[in-house]
This record gives sequence, C-alpha cells and structure tokens, in this order.
Amino acid sequence: MTTFYLIRHGESRLDLAAGGNLKGAERGWSAHIIPLTEKGIGQVENASKSLSTEDPQLIISSPMSRALQSAAILSRILDLPLRVEFDLHEWICGWRDSMELVGETEAEMRALGGEWPIGETRDWEPMSSVRDRVGRVLERYRTFQRVVVVCHETVIFSLTGKKMGFAESVKLDLRTVDRIDARE
Repeated sequence: MTTFYLIRHGESRLDLAAGGNLKGAERGWSAHIIPLTEKGIGQVENASKSLSTEDPQLIISSPMSRALQSAAILSRILDLPLRVEFDLHEWICGWRDSMELVGETEAEMRALGGEWPIGETRDWEPMSSVRDRVGRVLERYRTFQRVVVVCHETVIFSLTGKKMGFAESVKLDLRTVDRIDARE
C-alpha cells in the first residue's frame, strides 16, 4: 500500500499575480509563475522536518512555480528525486479580473458542493474532475511505499475534504478517496 503525503506549497507572492509587477498578468498566466515569499520558503523548510521522519522515497509536484519551488526545497533537504506531474496543477476556473473574483468563484463552487448543478455547466473545474485527474497521477506511483505530493489547497481538498494552510501536509490512502462535498 502506498502512503501519499499531500503538502500544500508555501506562501506565495500573490501580489504579483494580482497585476503587480508581472507583465502579462492581464492575460492570466502570472498566477502560474509566482514565486514563494521568504516566509513561504521557511514554511517549506520547517515542513521538511516532519516529512523526513516518514522516510519518503520520492517527491512529485505540480508544475506551477509555487509548488515546484516548494518541491525543489524539499528535494534538496530530503535528498530525494523530484518528478513534475502536469495534472497536479491547481483547480481551474475561467479568467477573472481580480483575485477577489477568483475567491467569489471558489465560494460558488463550494456552495454547490464542488459540482455543477445537473444539466448545467460552469467555467470552473468540478471537484470530481480534480479528483479524477489527480487520482490518475497517483495511481502511477503505487509501486512506491511513501510519496510526497506537492500541490495546491483545492487539489488536497478534493481528495481529503480538508482545507490546508501553507506547507501543511496530510496523509492520504487512495482507498479512502470518495466523493467529497465541498460545502462548508
């Protein structure tokens, strides 16, 4: 049986994604390339202490910079190989002009239990879709006993029903993953 240690990335520079100093923010890609803050780096370094006691064999990571930077820190400290997995990326919602509007969209998703109403569609990814794509990734790593998975809050929530702080981790046994109701 494989145990997955899901860890959320450290605190990131959301001010850059919100149209700060990054050119192209208005086109929507800036949130994918924002780095960690100094505090976020420290959070991940601290998280490595508890993960080291679990004797992990491998780290897999979302390709988004904040997760990948977190994974690189863990890989260095824990001296583990790192693999990047595209489908560990953050929850998808259509373009919004501000982080506030993204928050409103997330609130709508949670109010609907994480799923589109029957017969309707939205421009955000339902939790069942997140679980399916992430589950396909994790299935490929069942030959390992202990794997660290660096990803995002909503990804972790889709699998566990738990909201995570920066650089917090939770153990996951895939046999326990079922439909999670996103309503709070």
